Amino acid sequence: MRAILWCLILMMSIPFRGIAQKAAPKPGPSASTETEKATPQARAVSTHHTVEIAGQQLAYTATAGTIILHDAKDEPTAEMFYIAYTKDNVTNPALRPVTFSYNGGPGAASA
Repeated sequence: MRAILWCLILMMSIPFRGIAQKAAPKPGPSASTETEKATPQARAVSTHHTVEIAGQQLAYTATAGTIILHDAKDEPTAEMFYIAYTKDNVTNPALRPVTFSYNGGPGAASA
């Protein structure tokens, strides 16, 4: 019985010739050595919602998007993601309170 078990284990460990192996991609001629990167574009998507807080209905807009940061030559250097929640029907947006919350990244803890 042990001999049969060892034979089965040995047979299962031998690679089958019928199994196809993925071929490595062949290097082909390229037009240039540098790949062109697409210029990042600022984008935003907004949705409208209502929530009941302390018995009052509050209408607000949730916006998720990206902001493109530029260097002194006006070339894009970074893309920053944001989410904004704003109350609808505000008469003077300049008086609206604002809170900024930054999440950490590699090597930077959240504050």
